[in-house]
Amino acid sequence: MASAQRPNPVDPAWSPHVLVSRRLRDACVTNASRLSEQSTIESSSNNDPASIIPNDTVVHPLAQIALARSLCPQPPLDDGITGGGSSVSCDVHYSGMNVRLDPLERAAPHKIVVPFEDNDYTNGLGHSTGLRGELNGASDVNLAEVRSSTWNAITALASLCDEVQEIDNTFQSQILPSIVLFSADESLTPQPSQRIVSKTDVFDDDTQKGRESELLSRIGKFMPALQLASNGTARLRRLVKNMVCQLGGCATPAAVPFYYDGQQAEEDLTLNNSEGAASGVKKVKSTQSPVFGEGVPMFRLGKAIGIALRLLITVDSAIASNEDLQHAWAMYKDVVMEWSEQKRSDDELDEEFESFERMMVQLDFSLMSSRSFIAAIEQNFDPRERFQEAKYQVHEEVRHILTTLYAQNCERINTGDETTERLDCVGVYAMYVLYRHLLPPNVVPDAKLHKTLWSVFPAMCPIMNLYGPLHFLPREFMMLHAPYEAVRGCSADSSEIREAAAALVLKWDGSFKARADKLRLSALGWLAMADSELSPIIMEGYPRLDDTDDIVEGGNFTLASSLADIETASLYILHGVKIAHSASILLSGQLLTHKALGLEHDSGHISSMLSLIEVLKAVEKMLRVRRRSAVMALQRSALKMIASNILKIFEKVRSFVDQRSASTAQGARSIARISACLSTLEGILKGSSSFSPFRRHAIAISVAASLDPMILEDVISTDDLLAVESYLKDLNHFAAIEETLYHVCDCSFLYFYRDLFPAFVQSLYKSSQGSALTHTQSVLSALSDPERIISRVRHLDRSDSSGLTPSFCSYQSLVSKIIQEQYVAPICELIETDLRFAVYSKNLDSSKRNGNDRFAAGVRKLITAPPLYVCRRKIDVKAEIESYLEKTFYDLSTVSLNDCNNYTEMRSIANERFGLNLADPFLPDGSLDQGLDFIYMLRNLESFVSSYNYNMIEQNFVQRKAERGAKSLRTLSVKSVASSLKQHGLGVVSLTIDVCSKLLSRQIALLLDFLADDSIKSLLSKELRWIGNQRKEGSNVYPFSRAIEFTQEMKRVLEQSQSLENGLDWCRSVITEMGNTLTMARMVRTARRKVLSDEMPFLSPIDVSGVRGKDQGAGKSVMGEKVLPITAVEVEEHISAVLNKPDPDIVQSFTGVLKEALLEHEDSFMSGFHCMLPALCLCWMDASLQGKEMMHKKNIARGGYYTDDGFAVGLAFILSAADQRKMYDRLNWFKSIQSKYASDEEDLIERMTAEEKKKDAKIAAAKQSSWFSSSAVDAVEDSDELKNLKMMEKRIEGNRREMAMLFFSMNEATAFLRSL
Repeated sequence: MASAQRPNPVDPAWSPHVLVSRRLRDACVTNASRLSEQSTIESSSNNDPASIIPNDTVVHPLAQIALARSLCPQPPLDDGITGGGSSVSCDVHYSGMNVRLDPLERAAPHKIVVPFEDNDYTNGLGHSTGLRGELNGASDVNLAEVRSSTWNAITALASLCDEVQEIDNTFQSQILPSIVLFSADESLTPQPSQRIVSKTDVFDDDTQKGRESELLSRIGKFMPALQLASNGTARLRRLVKNMVCQLGGCATPAAVPFYYDGQQAEEDLTLNNSEGAASGVKKVKSTQSPVFGEGVPMFRLGKAIGIALRLLITVDSAIASNEDLQHAWAMYKDVVMEWSEQKRSDDELDEEFESFERMMVQLDFSLMSSRSFIAAIEQNFDPRERFQEAKYQVHEEVRHILTTLYAQNCERINTGDETTERLDCVGVYAMYVLYRHLLPPNVVPDAKLHKTLWSVFPAMCPIMNLYGPLHFLPREFMMLHAPYEAVRGCSADSSEIREAAAALVLKWDGSFKARADKLRLSALGWLAMADSELSPIIMEGYPRLDDTDDIVEGGNFTLASSLADIETASLYILHGVKIAHSASILLSGQLLTHKALGLEHDSGHISSMLSLIEVLKAVEKMLRVRRRSAVMALQRSALKMIASNILKIFEKVRSFVDQRSASTAQGARSIARISACLSTLEGILKGSSSFSPFRRHAIAISVAASLDPMILEDVISTDDLLAVESYLKDLNHFAAIEETLYHVCDCSFLYFYRDLFPAFVQSLYKSSQGSALTHTQSVLSALSDPERIISRVRHLDRSDSSGLTPSFCSYQSLVSKIIQEQYVAPICELIETDLRFAVYSKNLDSSKRNGNDRFAAGVRKLITAPPLYVCRRKIDVKAEIESYLEKTFYDLSTVSLNDCNNYTEMRSIANERFGLNLADPFLPDGSLDQGLDFIYMLRNLESFVSSYNYNMIEQNFVQRKAERGAKSLRTLSVKSVASSLKQHGLGVVSLTIDVCSKLLSRQIALLLDFLADDSIKSLLSKELRWIGNQRKEGSNVYPFSRAIEFTQEMKRVLEQSQSLENGLDWCRSVITEMGNTLTMARMVRTARRKVLSDEMPFLSPIDVSGVRGKDQGAGKSVMGEKVLPITAVEVEEHISAVLNKPDPDIVQSFTGVLKEALLEHEDSFMSGFHCMLPALCLCWMDASLQGKEMMHKKNIARGGYYTDDGFAVGLAFILSAADQRKMYDRLNWFKSIQSKYASDEEDLIERMTAEEKKKDAKIAAAKQSSWFSSSAVDAVEDSDELKNLKMMEKRIEGNRREMAMLFFSMNEATAFLRSL
């Protein structure tokens, strides 16, 4: 593979001492007042220390040692390609492999705590010194050297702690996001069923081939990130070794060599010893006193060691848990090996490729094997056994530090003061593994410490978060790296550890909601108070403290009275930071524990998680946005006050030291050391109100070194120590308040729990709908936070136009889609449903309308809210709803143009109720109520009246039997007909009346032909004569039995007649169809009036008041005719006459049809029609009951229906048109029916009473013969006769109800036929 040669990315002027100089410019001088006469070394290309340092310059010994360290032969850690060992650029494989020169290794000196033999510094101070411990041959202590050593040690240790902190920031911001998000765009993550089991399955499937090709390309682009991670872990390992040696160097300075890593040759040491012997100076193995005193603990350095080890653990976990990265690295190595073999076989191996191979080997061994932590703790921390010679036990110092740190961290966990103690505990467990490694083989580990580590912290936090999805189980870590089976109860396998952790998590789930609610209430109270205390009006009265101002009680500071207000406001800021810490810990812990242990989240916890997210973003908005100016204004004053408080506590220490220095020379070295530490502390605290991380570390180390318990045991109380510790913590928070708020309120970890986003947004929608205040934007801001880590992934390609990576674009689309589906879409559907109810339910009672108004107010709040912003996208809820409704209304209107009228009303209601401005689709109007097309029905009117039944109460037609394949019955109502009239025009009304008249004429003709049959005539004549005889005898009631006899006689006539084919059932059907035809005409007339009434509001108003003014007596002439003036009363009378005037078309049609038919059928016996009416009623009753019974059956063999009022209308029409209403009333048929059913019911009751008595007798007999009365009662069942009687009772009641409904319908039909 050939490629263009690019220039070497390594700076040709690069040299280690250049970086040393840059570092020393900012870090060396920690006490300006004490070290003002010293200078640092500027960069120079000359490698000779004598040529670099001017002769007339007093150089700090720290700079000399750092310069010597920088001039030692050591290649840079990052030369752009191989990660160390070569400075040759390679262009062998992928173009993204060269990186800019940005080495993680600072030029911080490694061994600055060693006491210095060089006299230049002390001579510059005006002292003439000889060897250590000697002053001009005397036994006096060289106090100047003690001070310089103390200052050097503080500077060195602060520099190391500062470097660890900066490396921690680098890992958190660059290295860890790159590793964890290696396949962040999710295109490389296959489904579980598509996972590759072995490398032999690489080229089996086209999909896998494409995925693996993408993996190879991506791992090539990822090489710079791997190099950066490798350099970081290498530097961390060296720092761990350095800091552990610093622990020993502080305790036994003489035990630490000039080059602790053993790079100085033995010949040089021998040469130095021989030179010492020649000069007469005897080199002895002296045991010098500790730099900071024997009782001074190095907790700050121990915490830095824990941070470094924790970072190594995190990197190992990130690489080991990333399956895509491991798989890509394995394939990449195979490709490189095949390429190497090919080059060697072709004899084309060059130096660049060899450098590339060395880089691959180094990465594979140091980083990709996930053994960075093991490599760090397995280093030889005493290569020349100098600690052993000095009889110094490093492991005891490490044990003491980790024990103290562990106790301090566990004391704050699960309290309101907890911040980073959980992460610090990870470092403590790592230090325990280091302690176990440092133990000599003949020393037994501390069993009590092991048991404490096993039981205390895991009981409070069985699993915790390292970074993103990476988790840490303390007990599992101990079993893997430091098992101690001899301690009872401190061993378990991984499954048992995880089961115990899951049990604890499930136990704590019960109180999660209560803890979240309590934290939310605390945050609400804090927000109210902080907003008030930090308001601009109040802040104007606070004093501003400059660097030159002193805070002295009783001093001349004019605004000292307002210092209490500053302290109060500062406490509110710190309290907000603590609340944010608590919310972040609770939220991230809840999410991580469930995901890592495979537990499901309780649906009730979703709202609590949202509350915690709102708390985080509310604190961030308050302190970083709303009251940012107040926080920045208070920062300097608060730092000055904290510094003053620390100095006040140390005033007694300064007084004690001054007294001891003046009174006696006993312990002069310790007093000088404490004095130097106090000078450093006072110089930093009084020098400026700006405290960089380096200064803060120097302050902490100076405080620890000043409080020597061996000397100041009675000077500083425990309360003072606790107060100093609290002040130092507040100092760290206030000095980096912006950075602290950024990290504490950061919700980037939500990226790794994207499966909960739909539940989050859905719960947010429900809570926002019923709440007076909405926190939607706060939650969406939290969902936007993952951009902070996704944007830092450098190995993914970026778009030329937007500069966004595919991973961020994928995440952006995911969040937008979830918001659309779970937030915007439900609002759209809710509004659409409400609009439809508003259109289709216009006659709701007032209570429902008030409820709708409240609902509209709640939804309107979501619509009128400001636009939402998430992941650089703007989501305008109102615009989204308008777009959705416009599209929905248009699409549905095009499917059915008849619904346009309803959608027009819905647009008006949406504008009035929700403030939505919907565009008009400009489509023809229609209605959803149209149902059947009236024109289609009119063309098949005869089929319609025979297949539909009329319901007089609801005034609609119901299909008698559903069509094949249909799941519902079709209906035709007044609204449907009115909608058809609106669409087709009112001209079809006259056509409808004409069609109905013709159909009615044919139906009447069929009925008259039936009555003209000789058999029917004979039967009706016979019945008419019988009725006349009964009336002569004084009987005016047509008996029920006679109707039964007439029905049976009709059946016999039908069976014997050869010309007659139809009977009572056919006659009933014809009458029903006649009634349906009549009701259709009535429905068309009603629909016409509805159309006219709907159009009346749109008519132009006419003002008729005052018309009878001038010219009242004489009219005006129009077209030669005289027109009289119109009054308002006349107009009203005219309108009423028009509205109340019967339709002449309908009257004329329905009154003349029957007369014309009678003239044509003179032979019909229409005068006797009323005689067969009782039999027809009984026939209708049987058919109606049978139809209703069929409605309750699954398999309907015959037509089932629940209404048939067309028969009653048909009977009423015939009786009215044929003038037989009075003759029918004389039959008193309804009275006969009532008396018949009443008598049958009385007889039935008597029979049922007799049967009930028989049953009671049986029950009494059974009770006497049985010990159990209840079982005896249950054993006696109803007799068959009693069952039959109950069935007869139900049948009589049904018959009575049907006949009553028929008579009522006939009376109603008679009433509306009169209006025709």
